[in-house]
Amino acid sequence: MNSPPLPRHQADALAVLQDLAAQRGWQGESLVVDGALVFQAPLPRDPDVSGAFFVVDAHEPNIRLYLTLPLKAPPAQIAAASEYVIRCGYARPFGALELDLDQGTLRVRMDVDAAGDALAPSVARLIDRATALAREVSPGWRAVVREGVILVSQG
Repeated sequence: MNSPPLPRHQADALAVLQDLAAQRGWQGESLVVDGALVFQAPLPRDPDVSGAFFVVDAHEPNIRLYLTLPLKAPPAQIAAASEYVIRCGYARPFGALELDLDQGTLRVRMDVDAAGDALAPSVARLIDRATALAREVSPGWRAVVREGVILVSQG
């Protein structure tokens, strides 16, 4: 069974994402979920980012990038993790930090318009900015999570 062709902005975005992923040595894959194009790549060798996934909606020319940070905050450390994320996310000029309180996971979210002729440079800048934010936040995140792991294993 063949899937229907992608709208032009999704097809253009996918071509750019595949090219940029190849340039970075990422092994990505794409799929369509409820009309949204999803391109995802695990990053198992990166100490600050465990995975990247991009979402391009079928009805709007926008690319959202989510970078997942490694490790999970255990339940006993959720309050400290929340405080850390709030402090790190306050007054950011771009990007957002999303903490999943149920799973204890943290990700960076950023987006860019997927329209226009300069799509490749825009997406490359998106990746660079999101990665810079993830690298800034990750050492503190790992410290908060590791502290929680120690507390949980001791008690």
